[in-house]
Amino acid sequence: MSCIRVRVSYASPLIRELAGVESEEVEVERGSTLRELVRRLAEVHGERLLTALLDDAGRELRVGVLALVNGVPVRSAGTGIEEGDEVVFAIVADGG
Repeated sequence: MSCIRVRVSYASPLIRELAGVESEEVEVERGSTLRELVRRLAEVHGERLLTALLDDAGRELRVGVLALVNGVPVRSAGTGIEEGDEVVFAIVADGG
């Protein structure tokens, strides 16, 4: 299967610390989802990044994690990504 490249940015200090970078280009298989992107990121940066972004079952985005694909908020880790997409991960705080 062929690969695609996506731009990933980490908009929260905790995620940037876990990734060790503010942004990067990542190669994943064509037809990948956000879930598969996060798993690929964990291969590079470690399992702590996976557990920060995905729920305990590893299926959906953890509560409090915001993902934007090309500036559009998405809730499902099953959202597909395509060549040239820009993905931003952030942790949002509840309450006030």
